[in-house]
Amino acid sequence: MPTTLNPIYYFALLVFLLAFAGTSFFRGADASWHTSTSRTINLDGLRGLLVISVFIHHAAIYHGYLLHRVWQVPPSTLMTQAGQASVMFFFMITGFLFWSKAVTSLGRLNWRILYINRYFRIAPLYYFATLLMLLIVLGVSDFHLRESFLTLVKEVLPLGLAGFYSADAPINAYRSPSLILAGVTWTLRFEWLFYLLILPVSTFFARRKNWHLRYTSLGFLGFTLLSAYQPGMRLIALMTFFGGMLCASIQSRFRFVMPARWNTTLSVIICALLWYLMQFKTAYQTTAIGILWLIFLIITSGCSIFGLLTARPALRLGELSYSIYMLQGLLLYAAFYFSAISTYALNSAIQYWLVITVTGAMLLAVSLATHLLIEKPGILLGKNLSGRFK
Repeated sequence: MPTTLNPIYYFALLVFLLAFAGTSFFRGADASWHTSTSRTINLDGLRGLLVISVFIHHAAIYHGYLLHRVWQVPPSTLMTQAGQASVMFFFMITGFLFWSKAVTSLGRLNWRILYINRYFRIAPLYYFATLLMLLIVLGVSDFHLRESFLTLVKEVLPLGLAGFYSADAPINAYRSPSLILAGVTWTLRFEWLFYLLILPVSTFFARRKNWHLRYTSLGFLGFTLLSAYQPGMRLIALMTFFGGMLCASIQSRFRFVMPARWNTTLSVIICALLWYLMQFKTAYQTTAIGILWLIFLIITSGCSIFGLLTARPALRLGELSYSIYMLQGLLLYAAFYFSAISTYALNSAIQYWLVITVTGAMLLAVSLATHLLIEKPGILLGKNLSGRFK
């Protein structure tokens, strides 16, 4: 394994960014404007750790990309799992939170309110990041059309669907424009499929209290067996969504609250499971998802991993997680756009991670700004509009 991908850099950068988020500069990220329940506060902190792990994952990929111009997972299990396992956890969080709402409402969700709120949660920042990506593409082409205008329109129009389609195809003859965003928009498509297909179909089984646990148990088991028999990202994603939904059903059915004295023991178990996860080269396989599900079940039962998930820095990063996720590719692209910086970074492992550390600090600062100026107003606008349908 190249020294640049030494695990010490992952943990050092994680600690630094957590410490930076704990400073008074990020008081604007304190989530006083909405409430978190005792069951979801761990998930707020978990989001923060996950999104930083995804950033470090992409930073590791960028090193190989700068050297070989090939975008692929790094030759480090930790750096690979940092991104892939984090995305799987994000899917579980989505399944958990929205299935909890479905179960609580006995399957009678107000769909207009849900979709308006989801759109204004996802779309404003997505459009902002996508617009910057398109400006970069046009800037690289000197703002000249490299193909017909009609072709350009056909390439850009799908991007208006708020992430349902990602920018994988060339735009204005620029290959792989999605890499400017570090390719993160692919997960939004799965999120929309959950909101538009999985959740509406599933709510039928939330209308009776004794149905939802059986449904999610059978769904999780079924997709586990299918993904083991025929591996594929779609089945893995379905297994992951149903894993989060099953945890929500378990919490709703048994109302289990973990005694505080168990926190240390269960935190050690989570660390052991994470260590075992490192035996797998990818998180996109059935056994790895099973390990992640056990960890998620423990966390949703109340384990805060030695208090880390409820610490203020983690909660602040969780509040900024969507901005950090969407903007990380742009900051990495900007950092290495200048050949002098790229040359300096590739001279040694320490110099590379020094550049990444500065980029990460800038990413958090920019994310705070976009959270306050774009995300939060968009969310509040969605709530105001959806309030008419209550």
